Amino acid sequence: MNGLFAKLTILELRAEVGTCSGSCNSYACFKGGPAEGEGLILVLAGGISLHHWDKLLGWLPRAPVTMHGGPLLPRLSFALLALALPMAAGLWLNRCWLYAGLPMLWAVLLASHLPLSMREAGMVLPAGWPHWSAEPHVIGFCQTTTVLIGAVGAIILGRRMLEPNRKTWLLGSMMVGLACAGRWLVTF
Repeated sequence: MNGLFAKLTILELRAEVGTCSGSCNSYACFKGGPAEGEGLILVLAGGISLHHWDKLLGWLPRAPVTMHGGPLLPRLSFALLALALPMAAGLWLNRCWLYAGLPMLWAVLLASHLPLSMREAGMVLPAGWPHWSAEPHVIGFCQTTTVLIGAVGAIILGRRMLEPNRKTWLLGSMMVGLACAGRWLVTF
């Protein structure tokens, strides 16, 4: 099994020798058929860009006020444009950088869910139990730390996955740095 989320587990399941060799020659081989894992990465990135469409594309002249009301055609066109942003980056980037960018993507997803867990998780305890809620500055610090840890993980993974070409790695690391500047997408 070579699933996207199984790459970080301690256990590894392998098929008999020769099971995948007949019809699969890609890194993302799953159950003997040719399949690429970039699709799931682009779907996750598309979800982030669609969720934050107003910060990414709200400055454009014909941007709708909200995605929940108003004429359908502008909302649909801006939603498709927000979903196309990661696809355009996926066409431009090397496939290895899509896999190397996974820690950064997971960090941004985790950082976007931190406010809910840090503000409201301590409030679900029954009456009489201690209640707690984190301050916005603490949440912002934890979000920034999470995104920075994801960026460092993406840079290290990129160095290990790409060929030892220093120029390619430096260019990719600068791109991860620019993506890390996208911390402003994650708010509390």
